[in-house]
Amino acid sequence: MIDTMNKLAYSKDEPADLVNVAIEELIHQKYELPIYNTLKDAANDVRKRSYRMIYHNLLNENQKESVNQLFEVSEGSTNSPWNH
Repeated sequence: MIDTMNKLAYSKDEPADLVNVAIEELIHQKYELPIYNTLKDAANDVRKRSYRMIYHNLLNENQKESVNQLFEVSEGSTNSPWNH
C-alpha cells in the first residue's frame, strides 16, 4: 500500500488521490481495508516525504531561500508573506 502511494506521490498532490490508489491496491491484493484514518495518515506521511525530497533534492539554494522567506515573519508583523 505504501509502495503504491510512494510511486504516485510525485504526480498526485491530493491525499484523497493517494487514498484511492491505496484502496484499489488493497482490494486488488485481497486485503481487508483498514479504517479510513489509517489510509489518510499514510497518504499524508507519503506526501510530506515527497515534498521534503523535492525541497532537498530538486531545488537549488536560491529556490530554497525563496521558499523559506515565505514563512518568515518580519518584526512588528503577525503574518508572513505566505499569508498575503
